[in-house]
Order: sequence, then structure tokens, then C-alpha cells
Amino acid sequence: MDELLFVAETNSEIGLGHAMRSVVLAATARNAGLPTIFCLSEFNQTVSDFAARYDLPLSILSKDQWCPALAQDAAVILDFQPTTIIMDSPNIEQSWSEVIADRGTPLIYIGGTGANLIEADGCLWPDIAPEIRPPVREFAAGIEYLPLAPEYRETNGDRSNVEISKVLITTGGVDHYDVSSKAIAALDKSAPTTLSVRVAVGAHFDNVDSIQFHADHSRHSVELMPSPSGLWDLISWCDFAITGGGGTLGELACSQTPAIGIAIWPIQAPMVDLFASKGAIIGLHYSDETTFAADLILELTRIFNTPGRLRQMSDIGPTLVDGLGAARAIEWIASVSNMKDQ
Repeated sequence: MDELLFVAETNSEIGLGHAMRSVVLAATARNAGLPTIFCLSEFNQTVSDFAARYDLPLSILSKDQWCPALAQDAAVILDFQPTTIIMDSPNIEQSWSEVIADRGTPLIYIGGTGANLIEADGCLWPDIAPEIRPPVREFAAGIEYLPLAPEYRETNGDRSNVEISKVLITTGGVDHYDVSSKAIAALDKSAPTTLSVRVAVGAHFDNVDSIQFHADHSRHSVELMPSPSGLWDLISWCDFAITGGGGTLGELACSQTPAIGIAIWPIQAPMVDLFASKGAIIGLHYSDETTFAADLILELTRIFNTPGRLRQMSDIGPTLVDGLGAARAIEWIASVSNMKDQ
């Protein structure tokens, strides 16, 4: 096999998460000895910092030159003459993939939140499979393919602490319903002692003023953490997390961190429901502002009053996610590429 070309774009609200997981996959492929190129549609400091952590070189092309969703720009990617293209973009469209197919280059795309279901040689869906299978030749899905950074295999070991003193709040790249502020307010009403709270502020938050207001008026010590390049440091710091229902659920489970997981969007519900049904998290679905606030206060009050539940969630998490999903994903990608070559 010659070069794998990983392509990711960040010029959308959910694109940053796609780019971050592509960094993990590309770095894993490179460490496995597979010649690898990693491209971004435009420069992003958060992704650049994350890639630098794993010594992964970046090729940056201005979005004025190409956008991975547009058919007329696919030729720019083909100029790299890769053996296989692995696309991770919520905006990829069928017309774009047809240009790749006409050249005969194998195309595999990474599915999940926001992904379009297009024709390709393969689709890797590293969480709950969609109800309608993508029209691809090869398909693999499941949380066993969650591409976690290698740090998550290096957990703190026994999370025997049954008291919550440090809480992480994270909703991903966006926070349209101001869940972060509501979480601070809920901690004010439920926690029996003063806590240290850190809020991960994503690149597309439009509610920073609200979060800062709640932080300034909280009885807890609340610190805003703007655009973190990966959550490992924050997850290893906290005792407990309040999180949206994306890939972070897998990161928390692997690192034995108990959490309340929130299906902020309906598309997140299957992942939240899975982890909650196994006992790795407490699951909530965002409905409306008043109902959600009351539900969150209720669940937090329960967890503060039943500390043994923390230990149960910590023990269950690594049984669901072992941190080796990126390696499995690369093995699968390589197998699909090799089948196309034969």
C-alpha cells in the first residue's frame, strides 16, 4: 500500500470534531508504518496544536482553493496521487465522491454526527450504526471503532474516589441551548460542598457571556477553558463530568470518569442511551429549558447522595471502550483499500 490521504475540514460548527478524530486516525496509521498524508481545508490552531502533539505533519489548503464538499475541487485532492482517500467531513456530497470514483481512487469516509450517506468504497461509522445503511461496498460501525487518542489507554488506574470535588462541563464545539450555563446553575442548587468546575468552551460557542456570568455568580470556583486541543488533560483532572452525547462519552468511559451524558440533539440519543443502559453514565435528553434544568438538578442531587454510583460507572466504562478503536479502524481501512487494489 502506498499513501493514505486523510482529509478533514473545519469550516462548520461540527467540522472541528471530525478533524480532531481524523488527527487520531492519521497519527495511528503513521505509527503503524503506513505512509500517511493529513490535509485540512483551512488552518485551525486547535487542530494544529493537537496534530503537533503526535508529530503529525499537516498540509493546509485555503478554503479558497477547495472545499471537500464541492465536485469541482476534488481534483486538488487527487493531485496528491494518494492510493486511498479517507474523508472526514460533514459536508461531503455525492457529486464530489463521483469525481474520486472516476479516477479509480478508493474512497472511504468516516460517518457519524452530521454525515451524508453517499456512495463510496467504504464507510466507517465509529458509533451506533445509522438506521439506513450507507450505499457503500464495505461498512463497519460500532463503538469498538471509536478513535481515541492514545492518552486514554493510560488512565489514572483505580478511580476509587467516591466524592466529587472537580467537575468538567463540556458540550463539544457548540452550545446552542446554553447547557453549560444551566449546568453551573444546577451544580449551585445540588452540590453539598463547594466544587472546582472547568467549562470547555468550544470554537463556535455563541453564549460565552452567559457562561461567564454564571461562573462569576456561582458559589463554586468556575474556570472557562477556551478551545482546548483535546480533552485529555481536563478529563484526567476531573472527578465527574457533565457532557454532551458525542465521542466524549467514549473518552470518559475509557478513562473511568463517571458522567451525566446529555443528548442535546436527537442524533446524539443512541450513544447516550447505549452508555446509560450499560451503566457507564447517567443519561438525559434535552427537551425544553425548564424541564431539562429540573431533570439535571434531580440527577445531580441523586449522584451526590449516592456516591457508590460513581464507583460503579468508573468500573463499567473501560469494559465498553478500551481505547484501541483507532487501531481497529486503521486495520479496517487498510483491508478495504487492499480489496480495491486486488
